[in-house]
Amino acid sequence: MNARNALIVLVLLTIVMALIRFFQQGWIIGTTATIVVVGAGFVGGSMYVAGEEGANPRLAQLATRLRAIGLIVIGLGTLFGAIMLLL
Repeated sequence: MNARNALIVLVLLTIVMALIRFFQQGWIIGTTATIVVVGAGFVGGSMYVAGEEGANPRLAQLATRLRAIGLIVIGLGTLFGAIMLLL
């Protein structure tokens, strides 16, 4: 296992532990955090795809779509949390 994979595993374990703590506080906070983390994953994936060497127009389009999906999911997760906490 190289250093990049080890870092990814450590970050994923940290995210899982944080989500467990959020779900212990309440299902609304846990669900909101999960939706936002999934959106952040899409945005991170778009940065990973965009960072590849050799500018391919299809990869640039894929990165743009992933970034848009991620930002929409983050916004919807935040909106869900705000609405659920207001009810």
